[in-house]
Amino acid sequence: MPDRPLILYAEDDAFQRDRLITPLLKNAGCDVICCGNGEDALKTLKSLLDAAKHGIGKAPDLLLTDNNMPKMTGEKLIDSVRNLPVEILPPDFPIVMYADLTLVPEVQPRVEAKGVKFVPKSPRTEMLIAAVAEGLQKVGKSLPGKGDGPKLPDL
Repeated sequence: MPDRPLILYAEDDAFQRDRLITPLLKNAGCDVICCGNGEDALKTLKSLLDAAKHGIGKAPDLLLTDNNMPKMTGEKLIDSVRNLPVEILPPDFPIVMYADLTLVPEVQPRVEAKGVKFVPKSPRTEMLIAAVAEGLQKVGKSLPGKGDGPKLPDL
């Protein structure tokens, strides 16, 4: 069985995280580790990278983040991740921001200038899956998927 991509997902909205996007990503063939805010995501990322460096577990292949979260916004999380030393994380580590459409004019240009793919939240998830697939390609991974592709879970 091929190595499933590992996605670290930072989202404070439990319904969005647990009932919509995580099942969607799992159905697309990914393993997902969830965090409820940017601060926890940064700590988890560092911990996973350190463990993988010592041969324990694996490092995430992609970071998926919301923007408006408590403790640390997605944008600050991105800045912190991009500022990690290159020995810890490559500067082109794939990041996707999946955030409110209202943030497009304000946040999208700033995060895209940092090499982040911005995808507005929408009931149509094809753009999110395409952005995740594109990010995974950067690290030599692909979405294994199931059947005719990912579907939103039954609620």
